Order: sequence, then structure tokens, then C-alpha cells
Amino acid sequence: LGIAKRLREAGIPADIDLLGRGMAAQLSHAARSASHAVIVGDREAERKVVTVKDLATGVQREMTPGELIREVTGCGAR
Repeated sequence: LGIAKRLREAGIPADIDLLGRGMAAQLSHAARSASHAVIVGDREAERKVVTVKDLATGVQREMTPGELIREVTGCGAR
């Protein structure tokens, strides 16, 4: 819930799954309206990172929540 709140505070739309669906079902649902999914599992939470998945290509990258916000808002564009 924390990352969704941070994204929303930065003006980035974010939804979380409260239905207890499996990862594949969650990603399938997300692909209907989003270009990317942010995944925070036990491993990511432990390391204080998120996995960002491009839902069109399947490419995944790890980054910190701050890096994600900067990238999405364009405040860290190269």
C-alpha cells in the first residue's frame, strides 16, 4: 500500500489488487488499462525496491520507488 500512496501523491495513477488473485490474473487485469505494472513481493520489500514490468514487452526492471517516480514524472529523464 505504501508505494501506491507514494505514486498517487506524485500524481501517478495506481491501483492495488485486494481480491487475492494470483500474479498472472493481476497482470492480465492490469494490461487492460495500464502500460506497466509495479510488483512488490516479499523479495522486493526486503530489498526496498520494486519490479516494474512493461506489460507490452514483458521486460522487467528493478528500481527504488524514488527512481520509479522520477522516471515516470520525467524528473530524472536522461
